[in-house]
Amino acid sequence: MDYNQIEDIQTEDTPFSVPDKKSLYISFCDGKRIFRKSFSFRELLGEEIATFMGRDTIHYFLLFKENVFYLASFPFIEQKECYPDDFKELYLPNRQDFENDNEYGQNYIPFFLKQSKDQKMREKFLKELYQSFAIDTYMRQTDRCSCNTMLYQEKDNLFWTPMYDYGCSFGNFDSEEEVLKNFFYQNPFFSMKLQDYSEFLTLYPEFSIYLKQIQRLDLMKSIQNIKDKYCFSYSNRFLDYWKSQEEMSQKVIQKIMI
Repeated sequence: MDYNQIEDIQTEDTPFSVPDKKSLYISFCDGKRIFRKSFSFRELLGEEIATFMGRDTIHYFLLFKENVFYLASFPFIEQKECYPDDFKELYLPNRQDFENDNEYGQNYIPFFLKQSKDQKMREKFLKELYQSFAIDTYMRQTDRCSCNTMLYQEKDNLFWTPMYDYGCSFGNFDSEEEVLKNFFYQNPFFSMKLQDYSEFLTLYPEFSIYLKQIQRLDLMKSIQNIKDKYCFSYSNRFLDYWKSQEEMSQKVIQKIMI
């Protein structure tokens, strides 16, 4: 696969240029700092998919500065300043506390649910967890690390902050067979091979609700939304690539649901 073809995109007949540095802070017109990173169409697509799923996310936008287009968002880390004074990061159990990885994967939900005293907060946490899990599976996200999502505890309840960073999605696999064989999902809280999803669904059948929801996603419509929003123009090669990615994602979700 030519991974670079994912970025075969233009806006107003002007090719995107990648900044010399992968990411850094720059000033913005309202005096706030924003986070600038190398352009990735997958980031904008991730935002569209998260919106479709009803999942909060960091909102990306395009910035034109010194004749270069950048992808930008307000710094995620600085949002901590908006939280109450009693904000504290949650201590996560060490994987070594469990006898094996399978036990770790099965027990993480009960552990986290115990951190919220309020039933509505527990339900909200589960919903956001399932939504994010479904989105990352559909997008074949391989970089849901601790620096692009954050779990925190406020008073007696547990929260999961909006996720962002979809740059390592929709790639590295040439067929659904390869995805089913080699895709390994991981986030800061648990990890799972694709063949283990059926066991997960047995333990947590509510997860199937969000898999069924994302099955209704029209990826090409999401791409059209981005086109309308940012005045992009696409090559036929670009659209053919994303049609193949949509087909692969749907086949993988169908296989999980069996």
